[in-house]
Amino acid sequence: MTKVCTHGRDRKVAMQQLEESLKRLRTDHLDLWQIHEVIYENDPDLHFAKGGVIEALDQAKQRGKVRFVGFTGHKSPAIHLKMLAHDYPFDTVQLPLNCFDGTYRSFEQQVLPELERRGIAALGHEEFGRRRPADPARRRGRGGSVALRDEPARRDHDQRHRLAGGAPPEPARSRAASRR
Repeated sequence: MTKVCTHGRDRKVAMQQLEESLKRLRTDHLDLWQIHEVIYENDPDLHFAKGGVIEALDQAKQRGKVRFVGFTGHKSPAIHLKMLAHDYPFDTVQLPLNCFDGTYRSFEQQVLPELERRGIAALGHEEFGRRRPADPARRRGRGGSVALRDEPARRDHDQRHRLAGGAPPEPARSRAASRR
């Protein structure tokens, strides 16, 4: 599985990204190719416009480069529903599904029933909700972006090191923490 990040660019850009992904992955086809991060109100219109990324999905599927196609997003159920309103035969839709979803802009209540009705596979993400560290010392990266530490993944990583007979590596420290 890989994603196409066109953000309103055309079919040619999408196909170029697909070819680059296939080359990097050293394969001639993908099981799943998804339009990444459909989050802006005008994204569905851009994706379905003449010469848009939807044409690339069709072309790739017809040429046997991809088996299944879908899209991802996390901002608004209304945008997902707008994508689905075009009645395109998506195979998958990736959406946030978690215990916090049921009360505000609920993907579970608004989008999931439509996916079930159409027989489209729902791929859940953000299953534990979106986490934002409150401690400014945990902010890292370029441009003030926030690096989130995935605790379950970290525990699995540490456990693999212990089973291999070694100690897990120490987590990287931020520059601010190392100046103290």
